[in-house]
Amino acid sequence: QLHSGFLSANAAGKNYIEIIERNTKRINDLITEMLNISRPSELELLWHTIYSLVNDSLARAKDRIELNEIRVEKIYTDDIKPLMVDAEKIRTAFLNIIINAVEAMEPGKGVLKIYVTTYRDLCEVIFEDNGKGISHDILHKIFEPFYTEKTSGTGLGLPSAKNIIESHGGIIEVESLEGKGSRFIIHLKID
Repeated sequence: QLHSGFLSANAAGKNYIEIIERNTKRINDLITEMLNISRPSELELLWHTIYSLVNDSLARAKDRIELNEIRVEKIYTDDIKPLMVDAEKIRTAFLNIIINAVEAMEPGKGVLKIYVTTYRDLCEVIFEDNGKGISHDILHKIFEPFYTEKTSGTGLGLPSAKNIIESHGGIIEVESLEGKGSRFIIHLKID
């Protein structure tokens, strides 16, 4: 409605409307994420390669990665069979983990290593950063909704990622050394 009223308005008015739209979308995304944590959503399962899902998630985080001058290293095992997953949800889980890693690393010095391999009948995806790490005292809290150590965080990214991985019958674990970095290890079943 505002757009139609500002069709002939000045550029500043249009700019403010765009700001309102972006922030409204962000609020909607946060509410949706909160709802998804509290109730399981239906999965739209199709065959996808794990490589394309990781690469798509990296592409969505490209601006943050480049802005923070993070180096990304991909270590992929060849010939992992496609997985039956909800691609959009898995991309969201991976993106949340990538963003968390980027925010934990020092700009210009960060290295994000992503390993994709198989382990028995599982596809294993590891996101490893050389960030500040997570204190042993709070490591058990990071998957709790609304828990965050960040001043601007919502505490929904990692709980959402865990919920998505577990809704696919997968497992997510974290290993971290304070001052050295963190590793998020995801296991998804290969059908």
